[in-house]
Amino acid sequence: MKYLLIFIFALLAETTFSQSNTDDLINKAIEHARQSDYRSARLTFETAAAKGNPYAMHTLGQYYEIGLGCEENHSTALEWFTKAQKAGYENSDKDIQRIKGKAAVVQTNTEPSTPPITYKTTSPTSTVPTNYNSTTPTSKPSTIETSTGSNVVRVKKKHGVYAVPVIINGVLKIDFIFDSGASDVSISPDIALTLYKTETIKDDDWLEGVYYKFADGSTAKSSRFILHSIKIGNKTLYNVECSISNSIDAPMLLGQSCLSRLGKYTFDNVNQTLVIE
Repeated sequence: MKYLLIFIFALLAETTFSQSNTDDLINKAIEHARQSDYRSARLTFETAAAKGNPYAMHTLGQYYEIGLGCEENHSTALEWFTKAQKAGYENSDKDIQRIKGKAAVVQTNTEPSTPPITYKTTSPTSTVPTNYNSTTPTSKPSTIETSTGSNVVRVKKKHGVYAVPVIINGVLKIDFIFDSGASDVSISPDIALTLYKTETIKDDDWLEGVYYKFADGSTAKSSRFILHSIKIGNKTLYNVECSISNSIDAPMLLGQSCLSRLGKYTFDNVNQTLVIE
C-alpha cells in the first residue's frame, strides 16, 4: 500500500508545484521516492519545507501519518499539516481533522494504533486500460443489490460520450464515463488517495496486478483493488474490480467489471438519461 501512496504523492507533486522555486528539491525528492528511498525523499522534502514550500510540508504530514521514511507519528504529521495550512496549502482542513482524531486515539490509548498497510503488487505504470488478458481470479464474491421500481439516471453527454453520476464506497460522488470498451472500472491516483484517507480501502482489498493492453499495442502491469460498492441510481454493485491509472488527469471509467453486472440498460438521447431495468 505504501508503494501505491508514494506513487500517488509523486504524481500530485508534479501537477501541483511544477512552477515552484523549489522545483529542484521537489523533483529530487520524487525521484528518491520512486527508487523506494523514502528516507532520502523525506529529508529532501524537509529541506524544501524549510524553504517555505507548502506542498513539501503537506507531503511530510502524509509521510509521518503512514510512516514513510520515518516512524509513524501522528503528532508530527499534525504539525506538518498545520504548517502547510498556514503556508496557504489548499484543502488541509480535512487532513488536520482526520489526523487529530488519530492522535487522540493514540494519546488516550483507547484503541490499538493502526498497523502498517502493505501493498501486494507493483505500482501502476500504465495509462487508462482498454482491454486485458489475465487468468488471475477475482478474490472477492460478486453480489448485487437492486431496489424496486424504475431506475432512471440523469447523465451528461460530453464529446460524444456519456458521463454518469456514481457513488463509490459510499463516500464519493463522481461522474464516470460510460465506456464499454474498458475492461475494468478505472480511477485516477488522487481519487485512490481520497478513498485511502476516508479509510474505505482496506489491506485485503488489493488484488494481483494484471497486464493491460492499450490502443497503441503496448502492454503494462497495473495495480488493482476491490471497490466495496458502486451505486448508480438505485442499483448498487458490490465488490467491483478497479484499476488505477497513472495520471491524475485520466478520466474515471465505468468498464466491464461494472457494466457486465449492471443488467439491461438503455440511453435516452432526447431526455439525456440512463434507464436501467
